[in-house]
Amino acid sequence: KGIFIEEFQEKCTTGEDLMILYCVIDEHVICIKVSSDRKFTAMQKATAFSCVAFTHLLLEQGPLSSGIWTPEAIGANEGNYNFIINKLKQMGVEI
Repeated sequence: KGIFIEEFQEKCTTGEDLMILYCVIDEHVICIKVSSDRKFTAMQKATAFSCVAFTHLLLEQGPLSSGIWTPEAIGANEGNYNFIINKLKQMGVEI
């Protein structure tokens, strides 16, 4: 704990527009890095690309069952999770 922040501060001295999501879930660690490009800021890509990946999921697999679905509930399904992660990778998000 805290080591990631220290390493991030040491290595990220260029002023690059960057968004890092670092999650520890049970014993699994997931790190997502999103960098800006000429069209989008890092935060724009992080938020919009997630919505695009979810939309592709719906277009390719059809609607989820009725009701309200949180991102956590959608991602709890391994097939949905893998689909969205692969779509984000295709769009240039480092995972």
